[in-house]
Amino acid sequence: MATLKQHRPDGRIGGGTLRPLSAELSCLNRADGSAKFSSGFTQVLAAVYGPAAPRNPSRERSGEASLSIVFKHATDVSDLGLPPGYGSSVRELERFVGDSLAVCVAVAEYPRTVIEIVIQVINADGSLVGTALNATVLALMDAGVLMNSLPVTTTCL
Repeated sequence: MATLKQHRPDGRIGGGTLRPLSAELSCLNRADGSAKFSSGFTQVLAAVYGPAAPRNPSRERSGEASLSIVFKHATDVSDLGLPPGYGSSVRELERFVGDSLAVCVAVAEYPRTVIEIVIQVINADGSLVGTALNATVLALMDAGVLMNSLPVTTTCL
């Protein structure tokens, strides 16, 4: 009995192949740290601004830094090629990334500051959350933000 090897839309054969990965650091001039991370055809650009004094005093925390996550798409969310009802809203993605990073970033080292992270989706072709989190961690490292741990993500399907 012959086995048929199925080609996926991105050229990989079968389900056990990792998407090709690539990263580029310091790709934005005005950010304190930035990184572009690609996983297959999914590309995400992350920029870190800060730690800096908050513009709005109500966002200031006396004992630690506050993380601000902004998730943006290069195109309309409906144009990402995802099936209807695929998953998370932009606010849920921001919350997930923020909660994941809050335990990794040494926020106690930066009292009364805000670390703003802007995540720009350039192209989405699966593994979006993992690619966004990897890009963000690289941008934080590029900015020199102290971290307690370095999370690394992947998607297994």
